[in-house]
Amino acid sequence: MTGLGQDEALELFSCHAFCKAVPETPYKRACRGHPLALEVIGAQLFDKESNDIQCWEEAVHNIGENPDISRILQTSFDGLSHIEKEIFLDIACCFVGQRKRDTDLFWEVLYPNKVQTAIKNLSLKMLINIYSPQDSFHMHDLVREMGRGI
Repeated sequence: MTGLGQDEALELFSCHAFCKAVPETPYKRACRGHPLALEVIGAQLFDKESNDIQCWEEAVHNIGENPDISRILQTSFDGLSHIEKEIFLDIACCFVGQRKRDTDLFWEVLYPNKVQTAIKNLSLKMLINIYSPQDSFHMHDLVREMGRGI
């Protein structure tokens, strides 16, 4: 599969990092146009201030000179809290396609009063998706593959 063109890649990244089509920063790294990489990196940087140069420089450094989707996904996973990692791995290995409400009780026993925040953070970081009408868990095949590998 070929990546997105430079303009489309920049627009997709900007939508996830800034919630607008044009970035306000000089960082225009395109992750070789891979849509999943653009979404994940954009989501990682979304809560960072656009003028927080150190955060952006660290992100560029972590991507490296030769962006690789597995490296980008691993960096995103490494930035999760312990509970987020556990829930992510549970979803990747067991709960893709399952309804969220069916798993909430299971996790609430293990992580009282922390589950909804963890799930929201995983969703915001583009590592999981929750689709209606069933409110079931889904994830990109590459994300799931990484989770199963871990």
